[in-house]
Amino acid sequence: EQNPKLTTSLGTGELIVDALKKGATKIILFIGGSATNDCAIGIASALGYNFFDKNNNKLLPVGESLSKVREISYTPIFSLDEIEFIVLTDVQNPLYGIDGAAHVYAPQKGADSGMVESLDLGLKNISKIIMENFEIDISYMKGSGAAGGIGGGMAAFVNAQLKSGIDEVFSLLNFHNALSSHDIVITGEGKFDEQTLKGKVVKGVIDLANQYNKPVGVLCGITTLNENNFKELGITVIQIKSDGVSTEESISNAYNLLEERTEELILNIYKVH
Repeated sequence: EQNPKLTTSLGTGELIVDALKKGATKIILFIGGSATNDCAIGIASALGYNFFDKNNNKLLPVGESLSKVREISYTPIFSLDEIEFIVLTDVQNPLYGIDGAAHVYAPQKGADSGMVESLDLGLKNISKIIMENFEIDISYMKGSGAAGGIGGGMAAFVNAQLKSGIDEVFSLLNFHNALSSHDIVITGEGKFDEQTLKGKVVKGVIDLANQYNKPVGVLCGITTLNENNFKELGITVIQIKSDGVSTEESISNAYNLLEERTEELILNIYKVH
């Protein structure tokens, strides 16, 4: 079922509409881990937007429609001018291009190389149409490519502010105070790789911990980074999966391996520091 040409963010839009009906005046949308590549036209459709092709046919709000959009109309359901929209993202990818939503993230959502190219052209097209309609250039806006272009789409359709997710969460959790009163920091994720270093949670934790001179340990399922990367970041890294053990075995024995690797990680941190 993984097909980002056919998936849509419409359901997220319906959740927003439900919140607005209940009187919400501020929407904080956390984006990431999506199955979509529709530049938020699904969300926009739920809020009263319609998208049309060159023959004035109404398009479904899905990824494959992006390249066909020629006109956008809007019939207000709510007075969105009175609603504050904040979008929180952990990546800074532009909308399209080699570092954009389709090339970087669509393969994780089921796209083959041909589909990636098609979706990328679609994102480029919708960016052009948005510029013509709203005079907003979302093409290289930081974070516009997050969650299949939802970052950029929300900026265009509802004038959303794009903010760093990790910074906002640190503020909400009073994370600075927690750091100052503890000895070491342990963070982690499934795959610790180049994408992590482009603004994901783990990188944010590392950066802030380094500001406080706190030793950082990263526990991950697997990593594609190397010792030089770890030295540059000033961290200690242990992966769950070991040589000679399959991914399936590692997953099935995750609980015990997490215990063992965490103990190993802490011992290694104290050896270094």
